[in-house]
Amino acid sequence: MASIDQLFKTLDELKSAELSRFRTYLSEVDSVVEAFEPIPRGKLENSDATDVASKMKQAYGEEGSVKMTLTILRKMNLNHLADNLESESRKSHAQGEQHEESTITHVANGSGAPVQLYYSTDIRRLRREVVPHSTRGDDTVRVNFKDETVSFERIPRDRFAKLDIRGPIYVSVYVESNSSSDGYVQKIVEKKEVPNNRSFIVTKDYHFKWQALGEDIWQDEQGEDHKPR
Repeated sequence: MASIDQLFKTLDELKSAELSRFRTYLSEVDSVVEAFEPIPRGKLENSDATDVASKMKQAYGEEGSVKMTLTILRKMNLNHLADNLESESRKSHAQGEQHEESTITHVANGSGAPVQLYYSTDIRRLRREVVPHSTRGDDTVRVNFKDETVSFERIPRDRFAKLDIRGPIYVSVYVESNSSSDGYVQKIVEKKEVPNNRSFIVTKDYHFKWQALGEDIWQDEQGEDHKPR
């Protein structure tokens, strides 16, 4: 449904005389839309477009305010404004449904080595013990997550994982060492927030890249393709 900002914009396009007529209809709303109580004329008198929209929201909620506005605009033969508001309302509703229904996060592994992915909806659970490697630098570590409720995925090279979980989630990502027997991994990110329905790529140079929305899972936001060759 349209947001209150869209109502502001619509009412703001009314001329002074049109806004006055609109306020009159609101004070006689029982004759316009059944089951809606009128807003007393005294509360609407001298109200500008922003005030009118705010008082409508208080009285009818966002959905009821849109319904009321569409009805009154059409009674005033301002069909172009009504059509625009209705169109924006449908777009907002569709976007809201898509955001609610889509909960998939893809994690594409283009690093050239297996990736260890630890994730949780609670950042506090991503506590881990770290043993730095004595010679390889701070980013090469052995990790041990203390909380057994932390979820884990091992993603083979050139593959991707699909997580169906309501976000946001928090992730810690590591690339396994070439010497898989020593248990050391290279840190990519730790406790990184991943919003609902966002996906990411672990690249060949061991970087974290956001996947471009609506594109192939191997393409990042800068348009670079990380698909294994």
